[in-house]
Amino acid sequence: YTLFNDGDTLWIGTPSGVMLYRHGHNITPNALAPLQGLTVEGIAKMDDGAIWIATLSGLFRYSGNVLTTFGTKDGLADLRCRLLFQTHAGQILVGTLSGLYAFDNGHFTHLAADTALGHAFITAIVEPRDGELVVGSFDEKFLFLFDGASWHQLTHEQGLPLNTATFMSMDKAGEWLWVAGIRGIYRTRLADLEALAAGQTKTLVPQRILSERGQWSGSAKGVCCNGA
Repeated sequence: YTLFNDGDTLWIGTPSGVMLYRHGHNITPNALAPLQGLTVEGIAKMDDGAIWIATLSGLFRYSGNVLTTFGTKDGLADLRCRLLFQTHAGQILVGTLSGLYAFDNGHFTHLAADTALGHAFITAIVEPRDGELVVGSFDEKFLFLFDGASWHQLTHEQGLPLNTATFMSMDKAGEWLWVAGIRGIYRTRLADLEALAAGQTKTLVPQRILSERGQWSGSAKGVCCNGA
C-alpha cells in the first residue's frame, strides 16, 4: 500500500505488515514482528531519523532497532492511522480516518476536534508557507486551510471542484496549489485560497486541468480515478 525509499533500503507497506528490500534481498528485522498482519498505510522518516509507520491498527515509531507503539493512551482516539506529515518546523502530524492529530512531547492532540476537520478522513496535507496548512479529506466537497492561527473550511459551494484530494503540492514559485484526486487534477492560486478563507472573496475560480472522462468543463479528458 505504500513505499518509502531510505537510501539503500526500500520500505514496503503491505496489507499484512512491513517488508524491507535491501541489496536484492527481502528482510524483516525482528523488532518489526509486531507489525505482522497489520495493514500499513503510511511510512515516513522524520528529521531525527526515526521511521514512523501508520497502520489501520495503530501508530508505530522505529528507531535504533526499537519499535514504539502509540495508541489511545497517548491521545489517539482513532487508531486507524493513514497519513504521516512533518512540517517545516518539525511538527509531526498524523491523519486518521476521523481527524488530524499533532504529536508533541510524547502525546497527540486532536486538532479542531469540534469541527468538520475533527471527524474527517484525512487524505492529503501540504504546507504552502511556514506554519500554513492545507488538508484534504475523503469528503470531496471540502478542503481545510490553517492560516497559522485558525482553521477554515472551504467548500464546493465556494468554487472548489468536487474531488477527493489524494495528493497536493505547490509549484516552485509558491504561487499555485495543485490538487490531484479521484475525479481529476486542478490548480488554484494560493493567494485566492487564502482570500477565500479570510472572507475577502466569496468564490474561488480554479483551473481544471484534467478530469475523469472530461466531466469538468475546460479540462482535458482523462481516465478513471486520476491521482488515486
